[in-house]
Amino acid sequence: MSLPYYKMFPAEHLGNYYEMSLPYEYLGIYYKLCTLQMWQHQGRIPDDPQYICSLLSITADKWEECRATFLKRNLVQVIDIHLTDARMRDKWCNAKEYSEEQGNKRKGQLQKRRERQILRGNK
Repeated sequence: MSLPYYKMFPAEHLGNYYEMSLPYEYLGIYYKLCTLQMWQHQGRIPDDPQYICSLLSITADKWEECRATFLKRNLVQVIDIHLTDARMRDKWCNAKEYSEEQGNKRKGQLQKRRERQILRGNK
């Protein structure tokens, strides 16, 4: 399932000292990692340096530095063989639930419309 958007609350980022004290280059890499990859992959991506470097267009040395910093500041976590960000994972799950709720509402509305058409004799 690919979700078209996610809610970004600036206060979450501005209030996170560990995130806001990152150098601009690292901050850009972190946002790109979260936005482009973790969001599209259900809040987690393979913890594979070659894969991540190709996605972010950075060198392996730069990724090693960033990864170590992100882990030290608890901005990302390694679970099994995946790199994840708890905040992005929560947002993804919430958006998925909302999307499913909206889909279920729509299905219910369509079913009611069909039932009314059948009762009227319109098929």
